[in-house]
Amino acid sequence: MLKKVLKDNKGFSLIELIIVVAVIGILLVVIVPKIGGVPIKAQMAGVKSDFLAIETVVKQYYLEYNRLPNEKEIDATNMLDYKLNVTEDQAKDDGGYIDPWNNLYIYKLDSSGVTVTSKGPDGIEDTGDDTASDDITVNFSVNQGRIKTAFD
Repeated sequence: MLKKVLKDNKGFSLIELIIVVAVIGILLVVIVPKIGGVPIKAQMAGVKSDFLAIETVVKQYYLEYNRLPNEKEIDATNMLDYKLNVTEDQAKDDGGYIDPWNNLYIYKLDSSGVTVTSKGPDGIEDTGDDTASDDITVNFSVNQGRIKTAFD
């Protein structure tokens, strides 16, 4: 009777189980690295979203004053909000203009326009040499009476 029960008992052999585990392992090796890039893409999208918000403010300023601000006016009028001129610790505590990697955005203003830069994932500002940089930059300039936006 015991032999009949064992004979009718259907199950997976050890070989079949090893093959299934191997296939799952191969799938994980292929899929996990692709999923790992998702947070970086989400952070990059966050930077672009911040840049679009800053672009809106710059355009509003231009519409009101018919020119881009200079550095003195940013301090005087708080064009981009008081959060631009705070220390890094204050910005982080206050939810100021910091990038997804927890660094302050870098604002540069000159006669050609406004440049806003995120130091990117490595947190190191590009020095302008020939080494690769992961900085993300947007430039706002006036071209024929319109604000031109260029992402780098």
